[in-house]
Amino acid sequence: MNLRCTRGAEREYKDLSTGREYFSVSQVLSVLDQNAFGSVPDAVLLAAQQRGVDLHVIFGLLLLSLKGLCVRPDKPTGKLAGYFDAMEMFIADHRPIPVRVEEPATNERLGVAGTPDCLVRIGKILMLIDLKTGGKRAIHNTQLAGGYHQMNGYREAKQMGTLYVRDDGTYTLEPLKKAEESFHVAWFQAGVSVLNGRRMYGVR
Repeated sequence: MNLRCTRGAEREYKDLSTGREYFSVSQVLSVLDQNAFGSVPDAVLLAAQQRGVDLHVIFGLLLLSLKGLCVRPDKPTGKLAGYFDAMEMFIADHRPIPVRVEEPATNERLGVAGTPDCLVRIGKILMLIDLKTGGKRAIHNTQLAGGYHQMNGYREAKQMGTLYVRDDGTYTLEPLKKAEESFHVAWFQAGVSVLNGRRMYGVR
């Protein structure tokens, strides 16, 4: 499978081998939480998005370096330094062993694709983790349980959690409660249905 992501496309993921197109997890989440960034000025939002991209790259490299697959990244300067410290603290505390890092995957049944941050082994538990730098939102659990966990290669995860890193060098790992998983799966599927309905009837 050779997946390409084009942000802003009608369906943001495409399998270049088969030509099949997929909604992205982000597109589904935007249906469920349309006002997540509605009050944020464009300049601030753009800077936050770039920060998120940079930190995801750094986090991925830190994890891959644990298995000797790349050189360990140096600590960045400026505003990213504290987030880097938080990632290092998480790694020191939990000693994750990376299984998958930033590997795109699909849910063929729903027609959705995405790129989970990482699947790691912590102790004897296989855990699906998503990295966040902002505040907590309900859809973060939906992204994990309804989106990423249902994709090929990620269903084997026994636990899911959102890793919130902060610029003061601290972090919080928030596990998803088992009792809440089915709700978030259903909510995500509802978002996919809305997107399919919009495309079918030309509603924007």
